[in-house]
Amino acid sequence: MEKMRCLMRMAAVFVASLAIAKLVAALLNTRAARRLAQNAGAEALLTSEGKDVLQRYSRSATSLILATLADRKSRRWGSRSLGHSAYAGWPAALDSAAEMLSTGGALARMASDFWRERLELENRSGSRSLQTER
Repeated sequence: MEKMRCLMRMAAVFVASLAIAKLVAALLNTRAARRLAQNAGAEALLTSEGKDVLQRYSRSATSLILATLADRKSRRWGSRSLGHSAYAGWPAALDSAAEMLSTGGALARMASDFWRERLELENRSGSRSLQTER
């Protein structure tokens, strides 16, 4: 039964991350997104290659966040079914903090990688680079 729940969570995370990526792609096609990108000097993100980069990183970030939340929820439910708090006190607090710090670190790495790819994309397309803006 637990394996089935795990598979269902994994499938839900996968589908949700794909849906978020498609939503990001759809939002990029709006006039407001075009104006915002032009005002921010990020016209390169409006190209097909830029949209692919945004979709990839939004899908990865969504998967990471949802998987972390699903894991935390399953741990809470698991401890309740034992009849006592298996994750109580300092060990639980430290475990939770380590998990959140690890997820935060992974998100920071994704943001850094995205920014680097964005700058490379802008340099290739001849767009205004954020490095030259002050």
